[in-house]
Amino acid sequence: MDYYECCHVFSGSRMDRYKNAVGEDKAVELYLLNLSLSRELFHVVSIFEIVLRNKIDDCLRQEFQDNNWLHNSIQPHTDPTLNYQGCFLKYATKESARLIWDELFTMQNGGMVDHNQLVARLGFGFWRYLFAGGKDAQFDATGKVLMKIFPKKPNSTQSVQYNQKWIFQELSKINKFRNRLAHHEPICFKGAVRNTSYARDIHQSVLNLLDYMDIDTVSIFKHFGNQVIAVCDEIDTL
Repeated sequence: MDYYECCHVFSGSRMDRYKNAVGEDKAVELYLLNLSLSRELFHVVSIFEIVLRNKIDDCLRQEFQDNNWLHNSIQPHTDPTLNYQGCFLKYATKESARLIWDELFTMQNGGMVDHNQLVARLGFGFWRYLFAGGKDAQFDATGKVLMKIFPKKPNSTQSVQYNQKWIFQELSKINKFRNRLAHHEPICFKGAVRNTSYARDIHQSVLNLLDYMDIDTVSIFKHFGNQVIAVCDEIDTL
């Protein structure tokens, strides 16, 4: 496929950015490499999302001694054995409650909802906001225990505080990047210039957080593959 065929299929306005960055002769190659990089990073971010939500779920199941904590988090506090019950009914956490209710409404067919299915259906934004700080916000509402899922995080320094706020900010960056991938936005530019630093930074952030969760990233990506750096290098040398 040459440049003009790409303009016909994908639109000239989309291809202009690639042409302006590397010239018409290499625009198609850059466009295809951007697609490859997006595919590789979506793969990495998807693995991270699965690990994150499972770690959070395991932590709160253990903390609350309840394998159905998502459902009970939006129920009135009527069970004295469940101190956390109704924790998402406060004003500061109402968005988390709404997301759970929406999924429950979609899933229910007159019977009990499977907790594991509910975990899988809730999006990245839901899990990210469990680290939202502030009085009565999600991190407080769930007992301020979720930093336990990062047993290998570095000790805080004067320049970097590896606390709940820092985790929330890192997850927010990854969430924003994930949305760019989902909307097929290019990730190989910095402004109008071809540049892979954004993709590389997000990739490293994901690997760091997996390491902090005590996940063997070398082993995982040995089996699932991870060609992010290789594709970034191809783009940089184009």
